[in-house]
Amino acid sequence: PSELGLLTSLVKLDLESNEHLKGTIPTEIGRLSNLGHLSLSWTSLSGTLPLEIFHIRRLEMFSVSGTQLTGTIPTEVGQLSSLEILSLNQRTFDGFTGTIPTEIGNCRNLVELNLSANKWTGRLPTEFGGLSLLEKLVLHNINLDIGELPFWLFQLSNLVVIELGESNVRGTIPSNIERLTKLESLVVDNNNIEGPIPSEIGKLTSLELIAISMNSLTGSIPPEIGRLSNLVYFHVQQNDLTGNLPIEMGRLTLLKSISVYGNQLEGFIPEEICDLRLNHKLRDFADKPLCSPDTYGGLKCPSRECCDDCPTFPIG
Repeated sequence: PSELGLLTSLVKLDLESNEHLKGTIPTEIGRLSNLGHLSLSWTSLSGTLPLEIFHIRRLEMFSVSGTQLTGTIPTEVGQLSSLEILSLNQRTFDGFTGTIPTEIGNCRNLVELNLSANKWTGRLPTEFGGLSLLEKLVLHNINLDIGELPFWLFQLSNLVVIELGESNVRGTIPSNIERLTKLESLVVDNNNIEGPIPSEIGKLTSLELIAISMNSLTGSIPPEIGRLSNLVYFHVQQNDLTGNLPIEMGRLTLLKSISVYGNQLEGFIPEEICDLRLNHKLRDFADKPLCSPDTYGGLKCPSRECCDDCPTFPIG
């Protein structure tokens, strides 16, 4: 209701996950000059974002994820100098349109930025390279032709999460990915990335999730993956990888899921990796509902104990 604008002492407004909350956002919300936290996510709100919201200079958290909002994001978003979390991802792909404001790069306190599942046009702003405090960048299915992984991405040394799935990314994974020493989650699946997995990825010892499936990666899986002692999920299915599965991956005692089907791997699954499975540490090896010659990406299964979902062995 418009009367909400009378609560001028309000510092937090959280209406998240109220599916029955409908209608438009009242312009009077801009009167809440003390507001620091505004979450309207996962509601049925529609219409456009009132310009007045971007006059709330104390806003630190603003989320309208999973709504039915449409329209453009005004350049005034860059005036929210205290903003730490900006989440604009939508539940359908009929959400926000227009260009991504370069002025978001002025929000130098941003820690989390989510622009997924919208119909953006234009380019991905290079100004994002100035967001030195950014820890989480989620640009999944943003309807842009990103091209090669942006050079500025590897300048953001505080990044913990990168999600660029289904975002028309091309080119290769550069060796300077080693700069992102705090990275825990790398998701760039379902793109057009080519070339090898760089050995430098083994320096990112905080990594827990690697999801680079459904690309055009070539070459072998680098043995340096075995240095990633915190790795839990390793998903590289549906690429053009060749060679063997490195025995060094048997060191990864936290590993719960390996998915390698749809590649051109050869040789046997290393016993060191089978041991992880037999010790019930590795729960999921295939991501395939039925055992087939491609279940393990071309690898052969050394024993029924290792590949107990296969009726016969060797498989491959």
